[in-house]
Amino acid sequence: MLAKIIGFFISILSYLPVYIYNLLYSRFYTKWTYVMMCDRLEKKMPNVKRILDVGVGTGHPMKQIINRIPSRIRVVGIDIDTNYLRYARQTFKQNENVEIREQNFYDLENSKEQYEAVIFSSSFMIMPDRIRALRIAKQRLSKGGSIFFLLTLEPYRNYKTVILEKIKPHLKYITTIDFGSITYEKDFEIMLKEEGLQIISKEKVAKYSVFLAIFNMFVVEAEVI
Repeated sequence: MLAKIIGFFISILSYLPVYIYNLLYSRFYTKWTYVMMCDRLEKKMPNVKRILDVGVGTGHPMKQIINRIPSRIRVVGIDIDTNYLRYARQTFKQNENVEIREQNFYDLENSKEQYEAVIFSSSFMIMPDRIRALRIAKQRLSKGGSIFFLLTLEPYRNYKTVILEKIKPHLKYITTIDFGSITYEKDFEIMLKEEGLQIISKEKVAKYSVFLAIFNMFVVEAEVI
């Protein structure tokens, strides 16, 4: 009996991060970045065979657009959080063209897989080595493909960002979600240019909610120069 009770509480605790991610983070935040990103991606659909979603999480954001992606296109979602992945596999169990993997993105460095679209949702902001991540993404990108960055970009350093720089890395202990570190717009653009990537589109995700406008959420599409 005691073992059953303990098991019950463990299952609840394991689901808590999923609940927070779906209810708060995805519903009001990442869901809309995927919708806007898909508006761009749809223009390339005829030439797309494979899509890589880096940091797929619970799959909730991708689920919002999966019906807009033709079933002939293979969608691979990777993450390292086992609680998220368990939910993501259930979310896409009816979608035969979706593969959910427990995999660290850096492990794709020696892979031969190729994708016409690589999506970094907020995952790029938590990458410990962003330069290496960009180089791996370029390696995995098919000729003519695009890398999509769905992220918060701060225009300049001010009192708000100084506070965020201090508290953002610690928010994961309260929300269970890793928000990464502050990314400044100019620094981001310079980094992409130095790594041989050209920004072809940068849109602020403000039309869906005031929340997104306040947090400077962008959808950025880049191609190899």
